[in-house]
Amino acid sequence: MTKPMKENDELLVREVKSAYDEELQVKEKEDIENLQRLLRQLFQLQTDDQLNYGIYRIMNEKRAEVEKFITKTLPDQVREACTDLTPEIARQHRSFIFSHIHSFFSRYYEKGDFMPPCI
Repeated sequence: MTKPMKENDELLVREVKSAYDEELQVKEKEDIENLQRLLRQLFQLQTDDQLNYGIYRIMNEKRAEVEKFITKTLPDQVREACTDLTPEIARQHRSFIFSHIHSFFSRYYEKGDFMPPCI
């Protein structure tokens, strides 16, 4: 009688762990998408290509590089930094990192301009 109860407990633990892991995956995905959206706004990647002078010309020329950094390089570097951790802890850390980068940029940048805190 003890054995079936133990199997049920193990099954329950696996189900809870699986649900928790799914929740972490969703949170990490949301955090990185929020950061990517904010970085695209700050770098004004959604603006028209019609502006072709000064800084806009440079940004248009570098648009593909900036987009690659936002979508591939940055997430890859964060994942690489967390490779020594267990998958669950790594996922938590990645989510934490993306969330805090987002908080920093949303706090100190507005429409692409640095807004230092008032002292």
